[in-house]
Amino acid sequence: MKNALLLLAVFISFSSFSQDKFNGLSGRLKITEDNIWILSWENEDNLKEELAYLTFSNKTDASIFVNDYKDCLQSKKTIKKSAYSIISTKKTVTLFNSKNQSTLSKIKYMKNGLLVMQESLKHME
Repeated sequence: MKNALLLLAVFISFSSFSQDKFNGLSGRLKITEDNIWILSWENEDNLKEELAYLTFSNKTDASIFVNDYKDCLQSKKTIKKSAYSIISTKKTVTLFNSKNQSTLSKIKYMKNGLLVMQESLKHME
């Protein structure tokens, strides 16, 4: 009886969590069941270790961001929009959200990240 109750409790806890439609970049990129595109990172300027987020509620806006990110990786330039800014140099790319929270990455490691971002768009409606 005790095992049955434990099994029931585990089943209920798993079923209460929603499943993401897509999960990539070690959990840092998600598409929720509600079709929300979420990219999270540890804020470079924050010692509290809070996560920073960039979210889009539709495929068009997420696609524009992914294309801007790709353009910055290839062209070494800066793109500033109200929701985000992307600054790329010869070796690094820095992403800021609208709250000016940032993450810095080396470009040589971001090619796979870009592929994952592009793949994620296939899971949006």
